[in-house]
Amino acid sequence: MAVLANTINKLSRTFNKWIMTAFGVIIFSLLLSLGFREEQLQSVTGTLTLGFWSLFTLFSFFYTLNGILLKISFDKAVSRYRKEGKPVQGVRGYNDLVSSLNGARNLSIAITVGSIFSFSLYIVKYLGLTEVKNLTTLAIAFAFIVISVIFLVEYPEETSFSPGGLIGFYEPDVFPLTLDNLLSDVFLTYLDPATYMDIDEWLAELESFLPEEFEKGEKQETRVERAMERILLISYLSQSLPEMVTPEIEKKEIMEVVGRQNYDAFVKGKKTGLTYKEIKNIVRKVENQAEEVFRLVDQLVIKLMDDYKSFRKKEMYFDVMGKTQQGSIKESTGLLVFVLNMKGEENSRVTVKTNSDINNVQPHAQQVVMPLDRLTFELPEDPPKFVSDGEDVLSILTALLQTGDTVWFRFKPNSFGYKVVTVQIENEEGQLLFGNSLEMKFTKSLSFYVKAYLPKLSALGGVALPVIQGFFGF
Repeated sequence: MAVLANTINKLSRTFNKWIMTAFGVIIFSLLLSLGFREEQLQSVTGTLTLGFWSLFTLFSFFYTLNGILLKISFDKAVSRYRKEGKPVQGVRGYNDLVSSLNGARNLSIAITVGSIFSFSLYIVKYLGLTEVKNLTTLAIAFAFIVISVIFLVEYPEETSFSPGGLIGFYEPDVFPLTLDNLLSDVFLTYLDPATYMDIDEWLAELESFLPEEFEKGEKQETRVERAMERILLISYLSQSLPEMVTPEIEKKEIMEVVGRQNYDAFVKGKKTGLTYKEIKNIVRKVENQAEEVFRLVDQLVIKLMDDYKSFRKKEMYFDVMGKTQQGSIKESTGLLVFVLNMKGEENSRVTVKTNSDINNVQPHAQQVVMPLDRLTFELPEDPPKFVSDGEDVLSILTALLQTGDTVWFRFKPNSFGYKVVTVQIENEEGQLLFGNSLEMKFTKSLSFYVKAYLPKLSALGGVALPVIQGFFGF
C-alpha cells in the first residue's frame, strides 16, 4: 500500500501536471482543427478528442486520490502519537502543516471535479443531447482552468511521513537567532512536527549509548549536545567528502560516540525506529534548505586542512556565509555570521550588525549583541590529520562548531537582481573588529516562471477563449 501511495504521489508531483498539460494542448489543437464546429464532433477527429479528454479526466483522479491518501496518512501518524501519550498538536508548526495538507487535499479534489465537469460538457455535446451552442468552448475553457490549478498544488516528497519526508513541504516560521550548536540547531529548525518528536526519542537513545569516556568531565547536557553535533557532522561529511570519510572511517567515528557495543543498535534504530541512514537523509534535505550553514562547515574544513598555521595564530576568527544565489524572492534567505573566540578574553561580547539599502532586503538593518564562549583547549601545534587516533580534523571541527557563536540572520529581498548586505562586528568599546560585504543574486529560475506565469496563462486562456470565439464567430 505504501509503495502504491508513494508512486501516486510521485506521479502527481512530477509527471502528471505535464501529462495533463500536454493532453489539454492536444485537445485544444484537435478542436481548433475542427474549427470548433460542434456538428463535426462525430468525425474521427471528434472521437479522438473524446479519447484524449477521457485520459485527461482519468489522470486527474490521481490528484484526488493523492490528496486524500496524504491526509489519511498524516491523521494516522497523529493518532499513533496521541496513543503513545505525545500531544503532537502542541509541537511548533503543527497548525501550519495541517493547513497545508488540507489545502493540498482540497485543491486535489477541485482538480478532479473540474476535469469531470469539463469532460461532461463535451460528452453532452458529443452525444447530441443538447442544442446549446459553444459547450465545447466552455468545456476546453474549464480544462485550461484545471491545468492552472494543477501548478498551484504542492505535495510532500513522500506519503508515508517517514522521518524527514515533509522537509521542503513544511516551511518553518520560527528560526533561532543565535546558534549555540551550529548543525544541531539548524537541523532541529527544519524538522516537521512528526519528525521532531521522533528526534526527541532518538536523542534520548543517543544519550543512553554514550560511553563514559566520551567528553568525560563535561556536563551531561554538553555531552549530549556534542554527541549530536558529532553525529550530524559525520553524516554530512560522509556524503560531501566520501573519499575522505569512507564507510570504515564513518563507522569508527560513530563508535567513538556511541561505543562499539551499541553501534548496531544505534545504526539500525532498534529502540526508536529512527535509523542512521534516515538521519543522513534528513541532513541531506536540510542542506538543500539551508546550504549556507554547510558551506560554513566546508570553509572551516579548508582552514584546518590548508591554512592551519595561520588559523591557529588567530585570537578571534570571523566568517560570513550566505546563500549567494536564489531563484525566488518569496522565500526567506539566510546569512550566517560565525565568531570563534580562540584566545581572547572570557565573557567578552561583540555586536553584530547587518546593513543593506532599504530597497534591497527586509529587514534592511539588524543588530545583535552576542556573548562569546572561549575555546577551552589549545589547538595542536602541528597540522592535524583528517582522521587519526588523537586530535584530528573531525574532533577539532566538532569542538569549533560547538564552541563558536553564530548569528543566523533571516531576511527577504524586495526585488530580483543583485543585493549587497554589509556585515560589521564591533567590540564592547565600539571598535570595528571585522567587516565584510556579501553580494547576493536573486534571479528568476525556471521553476519560478512555471509557477508564476503558467497557471495565470492557462487560466487566462480558459477565460478568454469563449470571448475570442464569440468575437470572431467561429
